[in-house]
Amino acid sequence: MDSHKNLVQAIAIDYHYIYTLCCNYKCKVHIHKYESSENISNRYEIRRSHCPCDKNLKVNIRIDNTTKRCKLNYYNNRSITMSRRPFLKEEREIMERRINNKIKKKKREEKNNNINHLIVTFD
Repeated sequence: MDSHKNLVQAIAIDYHYIYTLCCNYKCKVHIHKYESSENISNRYEIRRSHCPCDKNLKVNIRIDNTTKRCKLNYYNNRSITMSRRPFLKEEREIMERRINNKIKKKKREEKNNNINHLIVTFD
C-alpha cells in the first residue's frame, strides 16, 4: 500500500497541465501543475512532487471520471476559476494540428511514391 501513501486526486486536466491540490498543510502554493502532454485520459501517473515542502518526493496522481476536463486558473488570493471554453479551444487547435499533420504526411508519401514510380524510356 506504499503506492497510495502519496496519492493525490487531480482536480482538473487540460491538454497542457494536470492540476492537483497539495496534501501538505505547510505548502503555501496549494495547487500544483504537472505536464499532461496532450493526454487527458483516465490513468495513474507517478511524478516528482512540485511542492517546495516535499522536494524530491514522488506523488501518485489519480486522473479519473471525477477529474474536470477544463482549464484551471489559480490566483494569488487563493481563488480558482475553472473554464471549459479555453479547454475546448485547445481541443480544436490540437485536432486541427493532428489533421494537418496527417495531410502533410499523406502528401509526402504520395510525393515519394511518385518519385519511385518514375518510368524512363529511351527513344
